[in-house]
Amino acid sequence: MFKCDGCRQCTYESTEPKKYYNINYVNKLEQELAQLRNITNNNTPSTSSNVQYYSPIETIPSNDWEDLQDDQVAKDIDGLYIPGDMSGKRYYGKASMRGLFERVFLYTNLDPQTLLKGKRPEFWVEDWIEELNRSHFSDSLYTQDENMINHLIDIYFNRVNRTLPLLDETHFKNSIPFRRLEEGFSRLLSLVCALGAMFSDDTRVLVPGKEHLRFLAGFSFYEKVRLNLPDFTFKTTSLEDIQTLILLQVYIQKGAQSKNTWMVHGLTLLLVQNRGLHLSWLSEHENPIEKELGKRAT
Repeated sequence: MFKCDGCRQCTYESTEPKKYYNINYVNKLEQELAQLRNITNNNTPSTSSNVQYYSPIETIPSNDWEDLQDDQVAKDIDGLYIPGDMSGKRYYGKASMRGLFERVFLYTNLDPQTLLKGKRPEFWVEDWIEELNRSHFSDSLYTQDENMINHLIDIYFNRVNRTLPLLDETHFKNSIPFRRLEEGFSRLLSLVCALGAMFSDDTRVLVPGKEHLRFLAGFSFYEKVRLNLPDFTFKTTSLEDIQTLILLQVYIQKGAQSKNTWMVHGLTLLLVQNRGLHLSWLSEHENPIEKELGKRAT
């Protein structure tokens, strides 16, 4: 390699010290290696010309039916994912353990129907709207006993609102005589009664003919709200609408229509942002009570 006149000889010295092995250490290793070779040679059996060697068999034929069955099972299983009928399905996250159970059924010859015989059908209904008779449901809160309505409201604030302080008890009860006919407040009142009914001993809140299904208590109030929910895509959202959707999530997740919980939850978040409840400067000029209720809903 040619160097220019301005180059100088490199003076870099490696900081890593060179390693040298002691001669005694090397001799010791050679002695141990020789001893191991002697031991190996002494343990090796003497060869004989009478010993016959056979070439190994590449494949071992088997007539065992179980072995053939295992081979067929291995061919049938392609991974842990087994696709099914996707019509009407929803995405709830990553795949479940269905593929693992399918493998268990294949290896053990277990019939899945034997596991389903002990299944209680009343807890496997996906849509109670089609299952129940709508003629049992009332269309107005005025058809209900006034004492029962007040009883359900008290239960709601004692059992539900304590863990989910969404509403102010005094403000809500004082608004009932004046705002009961308002559409938005009426829906909120119905859901308060529906959640209170789930903790009530009054048999009138149960579905006729389904009294043993306690998780359907207050279904008539829920049905009234479901049939009268507005299209929030083209409607200005009020605080009571957001409160209604929050209570709607609490009710349907207990069994009425639990698969719709995340849909309602996502819609509620969008409406909260659309109304600006997450921005404190938008509620500076509101009523202090309404401002506090907005914070609770957010």
